[in-house]
Amino acid sequence: MDGENTKITPAEAPLDKTETTLSSECVYDAGFIQVMSDRARLPSGRETGRCYVKHPGGVCVCAVDAEDNVAFVRQYRYAMAREVLELPAGKIDAGESPEECGRRELLEETGMTAEKFIPLGVMYPTPGYSNEGIYMFLAENAVPGEAKPDEDEILDLVSLPFDKALYQSLTGAINDAKTVICLARAELRRRRGK
Repeated sequence: MDGENTKITPAEAPLDKTETTLSSECVYDAGFIQVMSDRARLPSGRETGRCYVKHPGGVCVCAVDAEDNVAFVRQYRYAMAREVLELPAGKIDAGESPEECGRRELLEETGMTAEKFIPLGVMYPTPGYSNEGIYMFLAENAVPGEAKPDEDEILDLVSLPFDKALYQSLTGAINDAKTVICLARAELRRRRGK
């Protein structure tokens, strides 16, 4: 196959790719997100426009109980015009740490709690047009309780064996990006932990 043995060597000195913000204007404020229209200077000196969505960030929690089942929620997603199966998740409130948000969202959406919240890093779902970062956690030995969803959240709780959930996420039966990545990272962490 062409390119199989091609070596990529780094340049003598890394190129500075930093774009400098010259001006920034919020053109639409939707509450927790804003649409920004900026002017930026490229490393070449040329000026260009940059539009993006400013987001406070969010969390995604892979909660696994003592029987190795993963907690999911199924909810209608307006932008997709259909129901989506996903791990418990939500936006970070002002002054809230990612872990505090993860614990809150897990409790609200599923009623579950867990003593051990293991960070799985952050993912950027759409860096081309948003600064949103989603912090992921593995909540081990999660225990059930009473869900307390927000009044505008209509959720079905779904429990799947971890191996089945991982398989479905890798074959496209589960296709929510944060869920797929969080499950994969949880699997890597679990393998290292054993």
